[in-house]
Amino acid sequence: MKKIEAYIRPSSLTVYHKALIDAGAKGITVWQTKGIGATYHEDNKTVVFRGTEVKKNYIDRVRVEIVVEDDNLENIIACLKETAKNPSLGTLQVFVIPVLESFRIPSEE
Repeated sequence: MKKIEAYIRPSSLTVYHKALIDAGAKGITVWQTKGIGATYHEDNKTVVFRGTEVKKNYIDRVRVEIVVEDDNLENIIACLKETAKNPSLGTLQVFVIPVLESFRIPSEE
């Protein structure tokens, strides 16, 4: 098994969500994040907040996590790459991490 972490713009979440479900992702976890990366230095601007100029310290991103079986890994990665070709969606950054063990503990209802 592998865990895929994809960092995308918040505005493109619905497009990626639909594409991943169509590609066979069985579950998706979404995190709202902020960070500094390569585009930070290009987009390092000041914004006006309540009439005051403020330097934008971090860039808003969404982290999408998907755990997939090894046989579906290439399909999900291909889906992410194909969806990212839409120029309005912005930058996509993907990490693939091995999952050594996974199990579910059911509730005792």
